Amino acid sequence: MASNNITSYVAATPILLTPNDGERFSIIGGGVRILIDGASSGGRCCMFECPIPPGDGPPLHKHEHEDELFYVLQGKIKFSVDGEIFIGEPGSFACAPRGSVHSFRNIGAQTALLLVTCTPSGLEIPFRAVRDPEPGDTRDKLSPEEVMSEFYKHGITFVGPPLTDEHDE
Repeated sequence: MASNNITSYVAATPILLTPNDGERFSIIGGGVRILIDGASSGGRCCMFECPIPPGDGPPLHKHEHEDELFYVLQGKIKFSVDGEIFIGEPGSFACAPRGSVHSFRNIGAQTALLLVTCTPSGLEIPFRAVRDPEPGDTRDKLSPEEVMSEFYKHGITFVGPPLTDEHDE
């Protein structure tokens, strides 16, 4: 008889958030609102709402442990997943399976909004570790090398530069 792997998970915690709730912070200049993390999901997933300023986006990178799923809520986002270019507008979805080289960039004139889900959870850990100092915080902002090192500790490797604004459609 096959075992049911679901029972091996830690119990998830119910979460009910208003639009103003959730853990918010700035990371490398962009914003993050954590909707659910590994502690709350029993390790199953983490989910973020990410406002992306025009022209912003991470360098090309890959995850060793997580699949990363993107849903465009507003704006125009250029995605690259294993070299395939996709222009996403509201309602568009992109999946970057673990091990894939991927990135995204806001190519619109306004702030875009992405819903990002990782399965299993874990991406929230380096996000919290590299968060920008809050006003009045005495710690220095991390250098790019320190940011890369923190992500590397969690199985995320940067492999190229950020995407450009060219549409490549």
